[in-house]
Amino acid sequence: MRRLTLGMSIAAALLVVMSLTAWAYEPAVHDFGGRTVVFAGHNQGMPPVGSPAWDRLQEAQERFNVKVEFRFISQEEVLAQALTAVVAGDPTYDLIQVRSADYVALATQGALIPLDEVMPQEYWESLPAPHQGRFGFKEARMIGGHTYGVPLPFGDYIGVSLIAWNPRLFANAGLASLYDLTYSGEWTWDVAREYAAKLTADTNGDGVADRWGFAGMFPTHSMHNTLLPVLATNNVELTKEVDGRVVLSLDENGKTSTMIDIIRKIGAEDRSVRPDAWNFDAFTNGQVGMFVAPLWAMESTKNENFLQGISLLPKGPEATDYTMAVPGLNQMVVPASTDEDPRALIDLWTAIYPPELIDEDVEARMTAAEDEDGFMTMYTAFTEFSLFSPYAGVLNGPNFYDPMQDVIDGKLSPAEGIAQVAPLIQAAIDDLLKQ
Repeated sequence: MRRLTLGMSIAAALLVVMSLTAWAYEPAVHDFGGRTVVFAGHNQGMPPVGSPAWDRLQEAQERFNVKVEFRFISQEEVLAQALTAVVAGDPTYDLIQVRSADYVALATQGALIPLDEVMPQEYWESLPAPHQGRFGFKEARMIGGHTYGVPLPFGDYIGVSLIAWNPRLFANAGLASLYDLTYSGEWTWDVAREYAAKLTADTNGDGVADRWGFAGMFPTHSMHNTLLPVLATNNVELTKEVDGRVVLSLDENGKTSTMIDIIRKIGAEDRSVRPDAWNFDAFTNGQVGMFVAPLWAMESTKNENFLQGISLLPKGPEATDYTMAVPGLNQMVVPASTDEDPRALIDLWTAIYPPELIDEDVEARMTAAEDEDGFMTMYTAFTEFSLFSPYAGVLNGPNFYDPMQDVIDGKLSPAEGIAQVAPLIQAAIDDLLKQ
């Protein structure tokens, strides 16, 4: 993780970040013959009249001789509706927004058009850095050797878990700055546990804790958002390929057991986590030292009581570097049932939502940073994030989270919890991949 140049202002540093978002690909113009195309998904809606997106839509409809209809589909209904359309040969949907689990399921069932075969390499290479992450946009979405998605106006980085922390509480407790620990490589989960315990206290003498080390999406609130990124900090990998078969490797070398045991101790043993964890007011009022939240929520931790710090998750015992893993991805896909030319659809989408729009999203979210080191932390998250696993969606359900909840609550040992989930998760992967 690199530091900002000494004396560089946040405004100047923002220009550095913006310089990473150059977009070189020029979408070709196609004639749709006046037909209507449908963009569907849980974030798909007609842009507000008079907005820049509205203006781009009107211009694109005229240039491409097309009418664009936006249709809402809830996240819970996308998979079923897309599959139904493909099986029935119903060309209703032309572009659909899908999450990781649905993306894998649709791709492995032949319901999507491979877009790496449609769009030129120039397109993929010129996607701005906040779309690429550590390993590349196209590479993160490879299923069976193909990529099926293109970007939304925001990036996958919104799922990176960060820590908003209270420098005033740290100083009063005699604790080192998380920035200093991070840059020296000493910000580990063992230190996090120690600090959380020291921050947890009964400040009014009534025998009940009224200040805590941790809160937010940690360790059990919205486990899909937090548990997987936490496991990734200890170099946990969900799967590996053995003789052409995708095999669960969740607890290889005990990495998952070790990590789950650490967070179990922080919560159930040390009681260093505020019970109503997802409570922004508790953090902004000084009742919590460290608030864990995905990047999309970091703006909500800003307050008038103190200038917050923003840090990465700590390193696990098996890790040599910090990890900014996202539990899932969002993308627009082209269903195999469309009647339209997929290249024309992607060029139309790109004309309305050019990838450089990510500049605006990055700039808006960067306002959560209130000092240069916090800005650098967010810069790193925007450009160095990675996917936990393309198959992470199979963990998004009670077969995984219920036993893990019992482990973190101290009702099961890590080994017992993993023994419960392993055969169920492997069966889900086998079913998903038809292997």
